[in-house]
Amino acid sequence: MKNISDHPFWHYSVQLWPTAGETLLMLQDSYQLDINMVLFCCWLANEKRILHSSDQLAHYWPEISRWQRDVIHPLRIVRQNMKVMIKPDVDLQALYSKCKQVELYAECIQQKRLFDLKNQLSRSSGIHSHKRLEENLQQYLNLYGANKNDYQMLQTLLVG
Repeated sequence: MKNISDHPFWHYSVQLWPTAGETLLMLQDSYQLDINMVLFCCWLANEKRILHSSDQLAHYWPEISRWQRDVIHPLRIVRQNMKVMIKPDVDLQALYSKCKQVELYAECIQQKRLFDLKNQLSRSSGIHSHKRLEENLQQYLNLYGANKNDYQMLQTLLVG
């Protein structure tokens, strides 16, 4: 692999972002869901893979959530705080741009780690992709003790 972003999950996410980005950001901001995990559930469904139980994720969840909590989230906070200060200052605009790149790179690292889990998950070509997506999202939400029906914005992804 030439670089960290050279894998199908990242390419899928970049392709999906223009149509789903607003919904994903609302899920992140309103419900504190991990965008990469939601994208992972979508991508797995697209790849005919299914999470049959939340136990499949539970083993990896501490590492995934720690990376999100200790690396990505603090980078996001710094970038968001900086955003309100940058308008008149060219130096801050450049720093903001670099912070955004570092945050995106950290997201890419998380996606690469999730991508590496794919082969450990069952293939399920006999189930319609919509049902695979519903099942994958529910297994992710099970880690929170939640149900997909608790998250109104998920319906946008399930319908679209």
